[in-house]
Amino acid sequence: DTTTGMALLGGVLGALYNAQITGEGDYVMTSLYGTGNFVTIGFATGCNYGYKWPRESKTMSPMGQGYRCKDGKYVYIFLNEYDKFWNAFCDAFGLDDIRTDPRYCTQDATLNPQYRAELVTLVQERALLKTAQEVYDVLLANDVPSCLLNQYKDRYEGEYLEQSLANGYMIEHTYPSGNKVYLTQMPIYFESQGTHREYERCHAIGEDNEALLKEFGN
Repeated sequence: DTTTGMALLGGVLGALYNAQITGEGDYVMTSLYGTGNFVTIGFATGCNYGYKWPRESKTMSPMGQGYRCKDGKYVYIFLNEYDKFWNAFCDAFGLDDIRTDPRYCTQDATLNPQYRAELVTLVQERALLKTAQEVYDVLLANDVPSCLLNQYKDRYEGEYLEQSLANGYMIEHTYPSGNKVYLTQMPIYFESQGTHREYERCHAIGEDNEALLKEFGN
């Protein structure tokens, strides 16, 4: 729903801009279904070429998925230049024994479902022998597009939280009960307005009745 609202916002702003130029108004609409189609196009388009969903690790590219390491954390790799980064991939996961194996060392070879499944299985096993940071350090040193996968809870601590609060992406909010939480805000910043607070406390129903009755009753 939030994504659909942002899509509609873009359309409204476009229509307003056009109205300023042409003087003509417009009618803007979208739908949850239409937005859903758009934001999942990267996956859905593959169905035109024979991909079936849901996919699982052994049907995905060995260099286009996440691997669980011995510390329970995941390293995710996302790239298309398989052949270019093959040696770095071997260095990161300790695959020296298959570095020159024709079944795995080229992208064309891994188009074979059997070879692809075998390689993914092997990498999954080797990943469990290292920490995620150890794997990631090697990938990073070789400019392999990759990252350490965080969990949702990680955004509420350390540098992630500090950056979010500083930029107004999240704010600390205190409920009437006294409980404090961090709430996500729209990730849009206007220098003229500074960081904003979309969760300022609203008045409770009836809270101002007495004051209003005195004001208008007199």
